[in-house]
Amino acid sequence: MLGNHYDSWVQGAIDDTSSTAMSLELTRVFGGLVKDGTWRPRRSIVFVAWGAEEFGLLGSHEYVEQFTDLIKERVVAYINMDIGVGGNYTVFGGCSPSMVDVIYDATKQVPDPDASLGKSIYETWAERAPTNADADVKVPRLDWPRVNTDYIPFGLRVGTPLFAFAYVHDQTNYSPRSIYPSYHTAYDNMDLMERFVDPDFTVHRAMARISGELVRRLADALVLPYDSRKYGPSLSAFLQATEEDFGSMLHNQDISLDALRLAVHNYIAAAEGFQDRTQAIDKKDPIQVRHLNDQMVQVNTAFIDIHQTHHLNKHVLYSPSGCATNSSAAFPGIVRTMCDGPVNGEGWEEVKKQVAAITATIQSAADVISDVDSILGPS
Repeated sequence: MLGNHYDSWVQGAIDDTSSTAMSLELTRVFGGLVKDGTWRPRRSIVFVAWGAEEFGLLGSHEYVEQFTDLIKERVVAYINMDIGVGGNYTVFGGCSPSMVDVIYDATKQVPDPDASLGKSIYETWAERAPTNADADVKVPRLDWPRVNTDYIPFGLRVGTPLFAFAYVHDQTNYSPRSIYPSYHTAYDNMDLMERFVDPDFTVHRAMARISGELVRRLADALVLPYDSRKYGPSLSAFLQATEEDFGSMLHNQDISLDALRLAVHNYIAAAEGFQDRTQAIDKKDPIQVRHLNDQMVQVNTAFIDIHQTHHLNKHVLYSPSGCATNSSAAFPGIVRTMCDGPVNGEGWEEVKKQVAAITATIQSAADVISDVDSILGPS
């Protein structure tokens, strides 16, 4: 699925007509290829335009609420554009960890809008927004998305693998993730776009190419190009922050993190084994391929705990903690229940329940990709 919202506060040339224009162009191109008989995707491609995003993501939330089971069972990825062309400097994006490599590979195939550079989108992205600016070999920054837009019900309610991205202005001298100056004003119009942001629409073309290449790869891949090992560093970081920030307090209340540590270890080990099986699979066996692809998607949805109290935010790793007084990078459910410190026995019981829920959810994700009845069949 590829989607964006089409409503805006005023004229919305940037937010979000820029994304709508690119989505319409992609539907024209892909539709033409299918109509001419020159190409047919292995998987269905669904283009969606959300209404009432500015009023609270209403369109996407209603859709996901209505079709939760179908999305969980059949959608292999959701790609979201919002403020698609808000600048002309570099890509800004976030994704499910398992999708990092396929996104990098797609951006390596697309030339930078500034043809004089002679570089790919990936190269300029790595130079201008690196994960580690001091590294000898720089890679683009690509974490879980932290903006408020239509990927949220897919990512936090269902656990669909996702990518949300935009092209942004140079944020070097601005606060992180700063919005463009005309955001939600009457100045967000075509005059601004044509005079300052993207006069020749080369950024629009580059963004459409990224989306198109990513959609094509995901639609045509026999085996989905996902890597479940990419969750490992996040799990380890959440666990470390939990131990450092809350370990002693939890210990004093006889709340053990041993099972949580074991679940994280089990997931990392299971992901390594799963990746080995992925490389060894018989691609001529449709049953093996189907099982493998199902596991690749389901490991993402396995991080959803439907019993979390918030009616929308069910992801045990990436849901907002909702705690304004504690910026800990620990598991958000633990941060939420520890917010301002539990004041009585009932509060500590909630903490204990949250630790148990997170542990069970991570172990469930490990079980999804564990080799229970080897997907390779008899040797």
